[in-house]
Amino acid sequence: MAEQKISEKREYVRADLTTRVKIQQVSRQEFEQIKTMQTGIPLDGTCPDETNIPDGPMGHLFRRMAGIEEKVDQILAKLDPESRSDEGVKYGTSQNVSGVGIKLSLDEEMEAGQLVLISLSVPGFSIGFLQAYGEVIRVVPKEDMGRQSFDTSIKFLIINETEREKLISYAFFKQRQAIRGLTMAKKNNREY
Repeated sequence: MAEQKISEKREYVRADLTTRVKIQQVSRQEFEQIKTMQTGIPLDGTCPDETNIPDGPMGHLFRRMAGIEEKVDQILAKLDPESRSDEGVKYGTSQNVSGVGIKLSLDEEMEAGQLVLISLSVPGFSIGFLQAYGEVIRVVPKEDMGRQSFDTSIKFLIINETEREKLISYAFFKQRQAIRGLTMAKKNNREY
């Protein structure tokens, strides 16, 4: 029980991260299909043939390949941004990230409960970006120097566990850097 609480607390460790974020709205039906592909368990309890993924190395390979087309599209979009339509896509700037979600600033308001596909660059990630599905849980309007924006909090619903662990490690790394910086600043202030 205590081990579970420690694990849960690790996921909530946040780190500042300012990077461009791509948000694409996803319908409930699309999300349910992705969720079924990720878990291999349809929501209606049936088990169609394409979800009968074997256990072991081959099953692992099948699950990894399931999202390859989407990842190739992302790589192509990074290499040639003009090649893809940005219909239904919003861009924002992340403020902080944790293993359970992200807070970002958007120019357009989204609705709480909206399902989204999130893509963002995170230092130390393979091919430089993280992709996760999430749900908008909070939107707070904000005005700064006459410019309207929306602080938007998104909870991750589908995220690769390895990537979640990398996010948690990144958050702890950033916290250690901040602590070292404060320690060095205090030490330098005492020397003068």
